[in-house]
Amino acid sequence: MITLGADPEFALLLNGRRIAARSVLTGAGTRSIFGPDGGSVLAEVRPAPSPSPVGLITNIQTSLQHAVRRWPHLAYYQWAAGAYPGGYPAGGHIHFGGNWEGTSLIEMTRHHDRMRNTLNHLDFVLTEFEALWSTGELHRQWLNRRGTTTFGQPGAFRFQSHGFEYRMPASWLIHPTLAIAETTLALLTVRWSLSHPIGATLGAPYKLEVHDYPYPTELEPGAVLLRMIASGICGTDKHTFRG
Repeated sequence: MITLGADPEFALLLNGRRIAARSVLTGAGTRSIFGPDGGSVLAEVRPAPSPSPVGLITNIQTSLQHAVRRWPHLAYYQWAAGAYPGGYPAGGHIHFGGNWEGTSLIEMTRHHDRMRNTLNHLDFVLTEFEALWSTGELHRQWLNRRGTTTFGQPGAFRFQSHGFEYRMPASWLIHPTLAIAETTLALLTVRWSLSHPIGATLGAPYKLEVHDYPYPTELEPGAVLLRMIASGICGTDKHTFRG
């Protein structure tokens, strides 16, 4: 089973001015579930991994609640996510671990052809998706940042002890629905690129479950097997998701 992790970043603003996370989150460790990022400028949430996108987002909410209990003065700050909060680029890195059909993900992804195939799909899906919610000047700044530095470059990843970390997406902590959508798309894309067909089933409002749907071993007389090239999401789907 593939597990999802993340370490999305966001800015802390006070009266419209970005405040360095290191000066606000005193005593936070680099391995705690909440603290400054590597550059100490942005705040970073590090939730426990989960095999479910909804589970991951729930763990993120738990981490944020922990942060408010630990540092009550955070309630006086504006928490800003997206591509360029407070004029500083923020990432929404997604981690993949666990195993797939008995083989650890780290072993599978060390095959560069498979890794390249997986990241090509992820780049295409998430770049198009981000264009829908990160628009205007902020989106242009994000694209410019990608084009002039190594930050957020398509295909950016690094191996981790649990599998690999995908480093392209902007911070998707803007809204719970967006966070679930972004992580679900990432998980579906990785699983699709690795093996047989998968799909997302809405069991109840806000409860999106990912399942395997293996190819049928035989077809009934007169039946045909269709290959899906693309699918879409309409406004009605969004209302159904929210109940």
